[in-house]
Amino acid sequence: MFGLIIVYRDLNGAQEASDKAGEAIKAKNTAATYTIQQHIDDGSV
Repeated sequence: MFGLIIVYRDLNGAQEASDKAGEAIKAKNTAATYTIQQHIDDGSV
């Protein structure tokens, strides 16, 4: 069983503005072809 897992993420300027406006943030690289698991395992591949 796992305890509490907290994930932090650095936002770019556009993402920060969206967050402050209460809007959803978009991916930093919208053309990325790697899976979420690959990104978690390897960072920005």
